Amino acid sequence: MREIVRIGGVSGLHINWMKSELFLLTAVTKQVQSEFPMAWCEDSTSYLGIVIHRDKEQILQLNYGPAIAKLTTQIERWIRLPISMAGRIAIIKMVVLPRFLYLFSNIPIPLTNAFFSTLRGLLTRLIWAGKRPRVNWRTMVLPYERGIYAVPHFHLYYLVAQCHYAYHWYHPSKRLPYANPEIDLVAPDHCEQSCH
Repeated sequence: MREIVRIGGVSGLHINWMKSELFLLTAVTKQVQSEFPMAWCEDSTSYLGIVIHRDKEQILQLNYGPAIAKLTTQIERWIRLPISMAGRIAIIKMVVLPRFLYLFSNIPIPLTNAFFSTLRGLLTRLIWAGKRPRVNWRTMVLPYERGIYAVPHFHLYYLVAQCHYAYHWYHPSKRLPYANPEIDLVAPDHCEQSCH
């Protein structure tokens, strides 16, 4: 905290400690907790809509559980509306996919096939308005060149999101494009070394 205050004195950074939360990976004594005027998170904290928990299984339940529950509620409302099949697929592309893609991109934890089966069942219910499907799911997710529906294949989106981070784990010298301007300003000498 002293370092953060020292950096703030140079950069103009001011942190509202009363709104800050501290989530430690190890246990601390009550005396240490009393020295810092911020909220101490015992088991979990939330950051940019992602719940971070000590237990991996809880991370999945706390993040994907509410997303599935919300989607289920919305689907029950959407299937009663007079929307065409193309409109329902557009809802999947513009509303449902970004929500789950955000979770796929920010939670690097394996998902089970059962999760994707549940998600596929909900999406099928939405597309066919609660009626029996007339087209196989494998045909529905084919691209426009090979089919006519081009429903997003959520499992493939998940794999691509995970591979994006895996690529940078195995190639640490490759920097993310959005990090270049920040690093160039802070440490231009470091940039020249890492580029060679």
